[in-house]
Amino acid sequence: MEKPKTLAELREGIISGRTKAVDLAASYYDRIARKNPRLNAYLSLTKERALAQAARVMRRLRRAMLWEFLAGIPVGIKDVLVMKGAPARRGQKSSKAIALPTTPRWSAGFEAAGAVLLGKLNCDEFAMVRPTKIQPTGRCAIR
Repeated sequence: MEKPKTLAELREGIISGRTKAVDLAASYYDRIARKNPRLNAYLSLTKERALAQAARVMRRLRRAMLWEFLAGIPVGIKDVLVMKGAPARRGQKSSKAIALPTTPRWSAGFEAAGAVLLGKLNCDEFAMVRPTKIQPTGRCAIR
């Protein structure tokens, strides 16, 4: 098994051009497809949005316009947080998802820093500190 790369190693690969942000995001989606049925870590994916963001990062890198710390780094967002294109259910299956027409400041900050938002991560209902007895979205095997 290959040793996972650190954030610094990923960033260096992207900035140097040895790693393409689109290829990195695609490899993460391949891994998610293989592992998520067992782990239940991702509740929803934003593949089209993420690949478009990765392509924007690469264009800006080619023009030497992007050197932010998270340039091209794949990131998952906890389901309790809202981002445009990925409504938040707050760890519930039955509640109506919160959807916003714009991206809130915190996730816009991630994207402005070059992060590639892969999708929504599983969390306890309402992001409670202690897990509730009933987890509508299922247990996450990563704990």
